[in-house]
Amino acid sequence: MTRCWWTLSLMTFVFLSPQVLADDLVLNEVGCEPLTVVGGQGDVASKTVSPPSLLFFHRDNWNTDFLVASSENYGRYLVRLNPEDSGGYLVRVFLKYADETADEAYSDVPTLTSGEPLEIDAFPRLGHQPYQVNVFIGEFKSIGKKYDLSVYGCDPMSNEVPLTPAIPAETEQLIIDVLPQVPSNDEEEPAPDLFFE
Repeated sequence: MTRCWWTLSLMTFVFLSPQVLADDLVLNEVGCEPLTVVGGQGDVASKTVSPPSLLFFHRDNWNTDFLVASSENYGRYLVRLNPEDSGGYLVRVFLKYADETADEAYSDVPTLTSGEPLEIDAFPRLGHQPYQVNVFIGEFKSIGKKYDLSVYGCDPMSNEVPLTPAIPAETEQLIIDVLPQVPSNDEEEPAPDLFFE
């Protein structure tokens, strides 16, 4: 009975975790929080790429903006594109500033697989914060494709990856106790034991 339960749990993890846990992994990343969609509701934009604009008769939906609160001081922005349809997507990411300028952080035509998110890092100018993050997904290569889009603002310190992971004091002391002691330069190293047959 125990073995059957363990096998069922393992199967559930293998088949469900890539999809079910993907959003949680981003949300649980240290210092990151979702940004709100401008002109929409919530923090996820779900779209089907429309045909291009035709004068005043049709307006495309290729641009999506996410609001950056003026009180925030993010050191990194994480764009997460989750495609529902496989194929090529023309993707561009811009950080828009209050002086009406914008920095292009990403521009490419990646070939994506349904259900496998594309994650893009964008970094603001030194000493400046954008007021919006713009994500452009469109043009003829992308028309008709469906996707979910979200952007996260991350604290400045979340960019820094420590060279070595933090070790609890108890574990560190245990390692010290187990490792052989190396004599310092001031100590005379004892002569090794010699064995003769």
